[in-house]
Amino acid sequence: MESIIKHYQVAHVGFSLSYPDSSQDMMAVLLEAYQAFECDEQVASAARTSFTLTLNESGEELRKPAGFKEECRQDEEGQLIISGSLGEKQKAFLMAMTDMKSILVTGYDYQHSSLLVPAGTFSQKSAFGSLKATVDTSLMLLYAMRSAAGDTLLFHSSTIVKDGKAYLFLGKSGTGKSTHSGLWLKHIEGTRLLNDDNPVVYISHEGTPMVSGSPWSGKTPCYKNEEYPIGAIVQLRQAPENKIRKQTVIESYVSIKTSVSGKAWEKEIADGQHQTIEKLIGATRLYQLDCLPDAGAALLCSQTISLQNQPSGKNQSYNRKMNTSDSKYKAIAVLEQFIREGRPVKFPVKGTSMLPFIVGDRDCVEFYPVEGELKVGDIVMARVEEGYPVVHRIIGIEPVAGAASPASFSADDCRIVLTGDGNLGFKEHCLRKDVIAKAHAVICPDGSRKSLISQKALRNWHRWQRLRPVRRVLLKIIKLYIRLSYKN
Repeated sequence: MESIIKHYQVAHVGFSLSYPDSSQDMMAVLLEAYQAFECDEQVASAARTSFTLTLNESGEELRKPAGFKEECRQDEEGQLIISGSLGEKQKAFLMAMTDMKSILVTGYDYQHSSLLVPAGTFSQKSAFGSLKATVDTSLMLLYAMRSAAGDTLLFHSSTIVKDGKAYLFLGKSGTGKSTHSGLWLKHIEGTRLLNDDNPVVYISHEGTPMVSGSPWSGKTPCYKNEEYPIGAIVQLRQAPENKIRKQTVIESYVSIKTSVSGKAWEKEIADGQHQTIEKLIGATRLYQLDCLPDAGAALLCSQTISLQNQPSGKNQSYNRKMNTSDSKYKAIAVLEQFIREGRPVKFPVKGTSMLPFIVGDRDCVEFYPVEGELKVGDIVMARVEEGYPVVHRIIGIEPVAGAASPASFSADDCRIVLTGDGNLGFKEHCLRKDVIAKAHAVICPDGSRKSLISQKALRNWHRWQRLRPVRRVLLKIIKLYIRLSYKN
């Protein structure tokens, strides 16, 4: 019986799939997801790592091979995989995908493998779904095992691309990885989906963590032969509110380890995964996002990541540099929409203008709609005269030109005076209508919450005001302490 051989390359791993000519029609449809990765034999064999898989129908009823010794089994969502050994030279995987049983036999190095499916499979249209699941699972298994020692990991994640960098969302099944990616696609301009289930992560020759699309994207048909440097990895966890923080090294290791495929009890594979995970943690930012399935979670995550990607500037009023085409400007527009709807929003801030009470590039600020009258000491987000939003404190009230002194901060003709707690003499002005929201609390990286509206917070601000003669020196000490804390 003649065979057809197809060659593919995913990231730097090449592989070949051989199947009977008689199955050509069914396999042509089954392999549509692989078309973007198809290459010639020379490219596939010359890849950094390669393997082959031969697919055939069994001439007899499939039974557990003689001498099979079970090592591990996995039973999820109606798919059973039992892995084990066949003597000293071969391994086997007994698979049951819905109503189809199959046997994958491979060598100890996973380089050459064969897959047996029941007789008549290729002629039954009803068997297509089970056959596709079987072939996909076999290729994914072999890919993960074969590439483990080569700085490569097959991830279980949903991955998006924005501004030339990829962001991976991790989590247990049902956590909402695809949902969170969908929120980015809907609310964060310039976002594209790279893969929704099983992208490939590897360390380049230059030491850069990269992620590539793959033919395996779960229930979402997204099969892109593209690769990008990793911007960040985010572990998702369902929660009653949205908050984000950087993970510790141990948390990062657990997040990645539980999200990659491979037989951890095989020393070579386990060692390879361990080395790659260490490199990945050392060169990548990892976050913990406790979140609701809403736009606010995507906005918080996006803004935190984008701010961390940018160097800190010396201009305390960094917001002035934004323009209407800037993604941060659009994010502010979304925040304003939420505020108009009466919803609180957590928003990351940048810069040093609100030291020592708010640390830019680290803290998130919890904003609420303005209720009642504004007063001196309130911290607000407002559009200053140039039209760009700042997060500063109210220190006074003035009448607009030609108007009588306003009676309160709520008057339409009042001119509100703002300044940053960390600014030395610099003031800004806005009208009452330009106040977007009022800051209620600071959310620190460890998840703790510090009130900005309590009596204690106001007393601390008044004490800070009385330190004006020595504030310049104190600010230098505070900034040095923050820099040293970041390094550690």
